[in-house]
Amino acid sequence: MSLKFGKHHRPWFAVAGTVAVTVAALAGCGSSSPAAGGSGGDSLTPITVAVSLSSSSLGAYVAAQEGFFKQNGLNATLIKIQNKTNLIDGLGNSFDFGITYGPTVIAAVAKGLDVQAVAGANEVGGTATPDTALMLPPGSNISSVAQLAGKRIGAGTTNGVTNLMTLVWLKQAGVQPTDVTAVAVSLGTMGDQLQAGRIATAEVVEPYIAQLKNEGFKSLGFVENHVLSSPTVVSVWAASKTWADQHKNVVAEFQKSQAEAISWIYSHRAQSNKILSQQIGVPLASIQSAPNPDYRATLTTSDFSTFISMMQNVGWLKTSVSASSMFYGG
Repeated sequence: MSLKFGKHHRPWFAVAGTVAVTVAALAGCGSSSPAAGGSGGDSLTPITVAVSLSSSSLGAYVAAQEGFFKQNGLNATLIKIQNKTNLIDGLGNSFDFGITYGPTVIAAVAKGLDVQAVAGANEVGGTATPDTALMLPPGSNISSVAQLAGKRIGAGTTNGVTNLMTLVWLKQAGVQPTDVTAVAVSLGTMGDQLQAGRIATAEVVEPYIAQLKNEGFKSLGFVENHVLSSPTVVSVWAASKTWADQHKNVVAEFQKSQAEAISWIYSHRAQSNKILSQQIGVPLASIQSAPNPDYRATLTTSDFSTFISMMQNVGWLKTSVSASSMFYGG
């Protein structure tokens, strides 16, 4: 599959050159084979989707590989990105849909940016399976988050949902957000950074948690279990609101593709694990040893009101915003 840009697209590096980009090598993605019930590749609508190197993007990987995009009339090109918080400017420009966090959408809307969430991805909190833990290096003498005051915390993104939830958990333990220093660390190097002592703890997501545990790293516990009382969508698929309003049918088919992919994931966990392993480069054994993540394609106001309160609690949000304005159709 080759990287292709529609007429309204320009290269992602022109939007945010600090983000590494590769093309997802998925079977059938970007080809011109007919969609189910269609007359051929020309009947498919091309879309470009920014995906992450984590389980939150599994819905898109599955929709591409198992044909759900094509069955719904979409010819999807997937672009892998490293940072899920730096894609807002690219929406409606370098790509049509992108994986990001609920709080990232909230912050963007609060600034007046043209963005909305269009579908949900992974879900955590309450009865949902947690997937983010504060990991410690072997031999660490830290046993509680209260001991993290004055420490450096490795975060995949220092302004993302994981770091937000960590700060809320720390504040519950009496540690103020200003008492710690968040350091941006890529998921693949968190273990090395912990071992080298450059950070005291790291915000690690599955399946990397299982991989580090297998190597002797310790955990302070799952972050979301301390801050989310009910299942909440954490990662979302976002789009430019203006673009979405002009392409309502495409948005509807993307939402349908995600719902169908999630349903397939739940009934095909073994195959889903293999797809995830192939796409994010984590050994299949590590993915299999991790708890199966939960997903939800539909979005509700509570998914966003929860994070709005958190952001106000730690000083990330100074204004009042409407939770229903954060997602398409809200």
